[in-house]
Amino acid sequence: MLKRLATALLTGFVLLASSSAEPIDIALFDIAPYASAGADGRPKGLYVDLATRVAKQAGLEPRIRLVPFARVAPSLGNGEALLSISFATDALNQVSRPLGTMLMVDSVLLNSRSRSARRVEDLAGFRIGRARGGCQDLASLPQPDFSLQDLSSFESGLRMLNLQRLDALCATREVLQHYQALTALPPDRFGPVAVLSQRPALLLVAKRAPPALATRLGTALKSLQAEGGPARD
Repeated sequence: MLKRLATALLTGFVLLASSSAEPIDIALFDIAPYASAGADGRPKGLYVDLATRVAKQAGLEPRIRLVPFARVAPSLGNGEALLSISFATDALNQVSRPLGTMLMVDSVLLNSRSRSARRVEDLAGFRIGRARGGCQDLASLPQPDFSLQDLSSFESGLRMLNLQRLDALCATREVLQHYQALTALPPDRFGPVAVLSQRPALLLVAKRAPPALATRLGTALKSLQAEGGPARD
C-alpha cells in the first residue's frame, strides 16, 4: 500500500511539474502608473496588468523586471527579456517587432498658469520639463526656440511648474494625472493642457525570440482583443 501511495505521489508531482507554465521575462519602463514597484516590492500598474494577461493567455508565467526607459531596448537586444510594452523608438525597432497595439496614449503638454501654448509653434522661448529621454513628440521635431529640461521626477517637475521655473511639462495624460494627484496641487495652479499627439503603446517581442514563441504571444493578444478586453487595436 505504501508503494502504491508513493507511486501516486510521484505521479502527481510529475504531472504538476509538467503542467507548470514556462516563464517569460518581460522588461517594462519603470514609471507610474504604467509600471512601478508596489508597497510589497512587486510590480504593479497598467502595463503590468496587460503584459500579465497576454503572458497567461499564452500559457506563460510572466517574470516582470522594471527598468529605466533607456534599458528597455538593450534588455530585449541582449536576451534579458523577450517581451515589453512601449512606444516605438529607433532603438526598439532594431531589436524588437510589434505584435499589436495594447492601448492608445495621449502625449500632452501642461502649461504653467502664465502660459497657454496649444501648438508647437507657440513654444518659442519655453523651458519644457520632461523625463530623461521622453517627450519624443517634441525632441524629434525641428525645434523652434525652446529648451527641454530633464527632470529628476515628475513631482519635482510639477512643483517647478507651480513656481513658474518651467513654462510647461511634457508627459502622457495618465502620468500627468497620477503625479498631480500625488502632489495635491490644485488644477488652478496650472494653465491649460494641450494634446501633442496620440501614440500606440505596442506589445513588442524581441527579434531574437523563437518564432514559435512570437506566434504564440501574437495569438494570445488576438484572443484577448477578440474578447473585448483592454488589449485591443
